[in-house]
Amino acid sequence: CTVDTESGETHRLMRDCRIGDLVFNPHDRCVWGLRHFNGISTLVRIAPPYREWSQVHSWPYGQDPYDIDLSPDGQWLSFSLSEISGRQSLQLAELAALEAGLGQSRELFDFGSTVPANFVFAPGGRYLSGSSYYTGVSNIWRYDLAADSMQACSNTETGLFRPLPVTEDSLVVFRYSGEGFVPAWLQARPLADLSAVTFLGQQVIEKYPVLESWNVGSPAKIQLDSLVTRAGPYRAARNIGLESVV
Repeated sequence: CTVDTESGETHRLMRDCRIGDLVFNPHDRCVWGLRHFNGISTLVRIAPPYREWSQVHSWPYGQDPYDIDLSPDGQWLSFSLSEISGRQSLQLAELAALEAGLGQSRELFDFGSTVPANFVFAPGGRYLSGSSYYTGVSNIWRYDLAADSMQACSNTETGLFRPLPVTEDSLVVFRYSGEGFVPAWLQARPLADLSAVTFLGQQVIEKYPVLESWNVGSPAKIQLDSLVTRAGPYRAARNIGLESVV
């Protein structure tokens, strides 16, 4: 849909397209997005007048890209990639190569099982800034494309989210507080020392190792067949009964 910011009127452009993660390319006025259908994630391009979409690249089943962004020159596409194993990574691909059918992207950083969220380009195109719970709390991270390195730019206890680059060295972020998310200004200065969050549960296990054996075990060891009390057709009406009266 389109929205007229002055009158507030909306106009439907496409129906049931299942496209999200939209990003606008000011160089050719095309809108890029991710379409999800039958478990497959597809990068699509929507050209003016935005009445139909065209498929650019589809990832194999089990790989799900998200949080896409375009470089200021419109040549590079960044995105986070989730794999069926739980592995998360930050990726970079050239738009021209994707449009030519060469759907290869370059892995910039492996985040393991922690989610890289909302990575976006700085105005100059050299940096990608986003957030991740890599240290146990949501800190701001910045990838330097020229130096090919990932750098932490915050060391907070409460969490910073959704950075918006203003200049190459400054960001607007959302700081978590007891009153909700509060906008804050952050100087993007790389930190050399980053302390991880200490979890109470981990401290208890280290002090009392016997607690590691206090678990219910794997669900795979449960003999489900022996737990069946009755087998047969299920009829909804016969299984409705009074549970409580107030």
